[in-house]
Amino acid sequence: MPDINPAQHHRHFLLLEGDLDACLAYFFSLSKNARQPILAAPDLDVFNPIKHPKLETCLRIPNKNLKQVLGQSHEAVFLDIEEGLSASAISLIAGTIKGGGVLVLSLRNQETWFNQEDIEQAKYLPWPLTSKDALANFKHVFWHKLNSSHVQLRKVSANDLPDSPLPKIAANQGLVATDEQTKLIQALVEFSLNAHAKKKANQPVFSSRLIIAHRGRGKSTALGIALAKIHQTKGDIKLAITGPNKAALTQVELSYQKALQAETHKGLFYSPDSLIHTPQDIDVLIVDEAAALPLPMLKALFEHYHQLVFSSTDHGYEGAGKGFGLKFKTYLKTKSQSFEQLELTKPIRWQSDDPLEAFINQLLLQQDSDSPQTNAVHKAPLYQQIHHKDWQKYYLSLESCFNLLVSAHYQTSPNDIRWILDDPSVNTWLMKDQNQLISTAIISEEGLLEATLAKAVAEGIRRPRGHLLPQSLLAHEGHLDAGDYSYWRISRIASQSHLQQQGYASKLLTKIGQTGIEDKIDFLSASFAATFDVVNFWQKNGFICVRLGTARDQASGCYSVMMLKPLNSKAEQQACLYHAFYLSNLKQNLERDYPEIDGKLAQALKQNSASHYQFSPLEMSTFKALEAAKDIQDLNLFAHHHRPYETIRAQLYRSVIAKKEMGQAQEMALLEEAALKPIRAANFTQFNLLSKKAIDKALRQSVALNLL
Repeated sequence: MPDINPAQHHRHFLLLEGDLDACLAYFFSLSKNARQPILAAPDLDVFNPIKHPKLETCLRIPNKNLKQVLGQSHEAVFLDIEEGLSASAISLIAGTIKGGGVLVLSLRNQETWFNQEDIEQAKYLPWPLTSKDALANFKHVFWHKLNSSHVQLRKVSANDLPDSPLPKIAANQGLVATDEQTKLIQALVEFSLNAHAKKKANQPVFSSRLIIAHRGRGKSTALGIALAKIHQTKGDIKLAITGPNKAALTQVELSYQKALQAETHKGLFYSPDSLIHTPQDIDVLIVDEAAALPLPMLKALFEHYHQLVFSSTDHGYEGAGKGFGLKFKTYLKTKSQSFEQLELTKPIRWQSDDPLEAFINQLLLQQDSDSPQTNAVHKAPLYQQIHHKDWQKYYLSLESCFNLLVSAHYQTSPNDIRWILDDPSVNTWLMKDQNQLISTAIISEEGLLEATLAKAVAEGIRRPRGHLLPQSLLAHEGHLDAGDYSYWRISRIASQSHLQQQGYASKLLTKIGQTGIEDKIDFLSASFAATFDVVNFWQKNGFICVRLGTARDQASGCYSVMMLKPLNSKAEQQACLYHAFYLSNLKQNLERDYPEIDGKLAQALKQNSASHYQFSPLEMSTFKALEAAKDIQDLNLFAHHHRPYETIRAQLYRSVIAKKEMGQAQEMALLEEAALKPIRAANFTQFNLLSKKAIDKALRQSVALNLL
């Protein structure tokens, strides 16, 4: 039988139920003709007891490393889901399988599988919850989608083998571009020639092309051919390509080499870090799998190299999604003098209407919605709160809710489906009009930590899963009572794009706050990447700043801000005090340690949002006494425990200045260097401190000796 063409065949999709050795024997027999099968599982130790000669020929990859297969092609994959079910793992690996190839999922026994501990689910359960406290909602969704798909469900036992192996898949030989790919290649060649001419004429412009495609559409192959044609058309054009890692660009490089045939060529790949920190002379830069790179890195590349092609998968793996396409497209259109979006819609890695692709889209709720848009809300909106235990009654609401989150939040990932469904501390809020979703919010219940745990968090000894707000207030701000309170953290909130700026998200927040008061919750809270518009939104809804992060978020390039909205009188008093400490520290830190923050955002961050709680002169003196005592407490947590240096900068400054004013600053040169200069400007080499670890140790010792 001749080798088959992947583009003319669907992928095979099986779920095997039985002992692992029997499932593997079936898989190895079925994939006898496949080149280097892949074995994957949450923990690869599951394969250690198995004795089979084919095991040595397989590539084994744990779920956590499957992102490394982006841009690659495989013929046979075995994913064991017995110990844990991961939406991202299935999505990632399925997208690499060629037509005619096979994805096999395996588990031991379906009935016990639903109720046993799942190590993937455990990642989403905050302290003190365990799998015993959580329902297997996501597993039920998975099984429902599986039963409505074209999967082959098969129970296997020892010596139970397929009738025959799958046909051998033809190796990639020549490069024959489809009509759709040819148009894309021509567009990229024209773009590159124009970019080269502009640069040569010393007329640099910001121009960009954005390629968005589903998995398997031949995007990487087309990029490789385009690179070769550009090289052949105009040999002096300086080209480069970058991406999350070199392995993700394997298909691009292979296509480039084949298209050049016998011609000599040099490597075009550069790491994104090196392109930013060691600039190259480049006419056109191509960024593949762009959604897997942090947004500030993409912006930095565009601002430096001006003429770029950004290419990425539409959805289907962590860190990407429709949110990337929507957000980044808006940025490029704003910044580019010439912008165009290019698409590839027809699959070439497998045949159209592939059942495995259909299953992945259904599982990840990525079906295109044809529901009509509501341009105006005609009646009073309806509010719905869905608890963990109620999801089985409301699965129909899940798809519209998740699609709204994907479109609004850049980093919404497949695994967020499981978090929403399986974390008992998460509540989902829906705001509807005539059964159409207007806005949604995801709420995480936090706080009420045990006293011993809260103390350990403040000292940097413990960091239990979850409870973001109270843990940060304990560990980074030194508010030792923060664990005593209950919080509803708004983890996500979004409104339909055509209904934004009409106050619907604010109305939803008001309803959530009213319910929080009824449920005797102390605070609503939020933590997010700080931009002026976002800070302004939360402040308008009664939230006040209590913490500014010390490092920029990798994905957004912004500093994080934490905000609270008190829901009772005791919480109001406490929030006011937290806010006062925040403002006092910000006064010392903002200009010297946050030079990247622009004036407009700085003003918003400095706003006294609790102005109706402002201290009178007597209260201010009382606050200063409280602050002095708290500075000693915070410095003690730094000197004798594990409080991070970046979080005690203002306290250190005030204490050093006080010592100097009292004439007690002898032998404090190290602390003066640290406290009085911007955090990035301090020169510790003069004290023979050459590593971050040495600096940290010396500062802790000096604080203990001189300030406590």
